[in-house]
Order: sequence, then C-alpha cells, then structure tokens
Amino acid sequence: MGWGEQVLRQLDGKPFYERARRRDPVLDAAIRDAVSACTGQATGNKYHAVQTEVDGIRFDSKAEAARWSELRLAERAGAITQLERQVKLLLPTGITWRIDFTYVEGGVQVYEDVKGKITSDYRIKRNMLTWQIRMGDRPGIYREVKRSGARGWAIKEYREGD
Repeated sequence: MGWGEQVLRQLDGKPFYERARRRDPVLDAAIRDAVSACTGQATGNKYHAVQTEVDGIRFDSKAEAARWSELRLAERAGAITQLERQVKLLLPTGITWRIDFTYVEGGVQVYEDVKGKITSDYRIKRNMLTWQIRMGDRPGIYREVKRSGARGWAIKEYREGD
C-alpha cells in the first residue's frame, strides 16, 4: 500500500477537491505525514520558524515567544498595561491584519509585530498602518521588532508626524 492510498482512506468518501478547499486539518496532517514518509524530512515553516509554547500559549516563532515573555515581565513591572496578542486590525482598504502584540505604554497605544523575514505582503500592511498612524487616523505607535544578536532586539518605530 502506497502513501496515496492512506491519504485517500482518510477522505471519508468526500471528493479530494472539496476537502482541500476547506483547509481540513485531518487532510493536512495526512499530506504532511505522506511527504515526510516519502522524503525522509519533516515539513516545516516556509521561513524555518519553529513553533514554540510558552505559558501554555503556542507562538509561531521562538522570537515571538521570547518577546511575549519580555512584554509579560514589563506588564508585571507596571511599565506597560493592557497587553494583548494576535489582535485583528482593519486597515483602510478593508484588509485585516493580525498583529502580534498590542499594549499601552505611557498612555499611548503600541502596535508591535515580531518579524523574521520581511515579505512584500507585510510591507504593504505595514505601510497602510504606518500611514494611518502618521496621519493621525489611528493614534499610537507601530513597532517592528527583529532579533538582533543573542539577546537583543532591533526595534524600528513609527509615530504620528514622522
């Protein structure tokens, strides 16, 4: 029995195209297992990010998990308040963007996204959000955070009037 037969058995009698359209987790897992069996390698994130769990929460990357830990510590110390993660923002063109973290620092709303690889989709969304902030349509600060060295962060900040 080949790996294709195993995948077909897990389709529960529904056509393949119908299951694939709905992003079925069972089918996705079966395909992942089949690819791993054929190639001898596990499939992973396109940009090699490793999912990590901290405080019982799963993060898309180690960098995002590390940043969460630092922000939680800052919240406990009272430096920031109202820390939230994976917040949906509606951008001017009707596009929604799920940003990594939002919090209030010194009475100002901060939107923060931890980046490893900067893509063209991300640039478009970042430019729309920073445009809103610069024009005063969305009060606050946007921070683009990247790993820098063993324990540091490179933070690029966009504010109103910049």
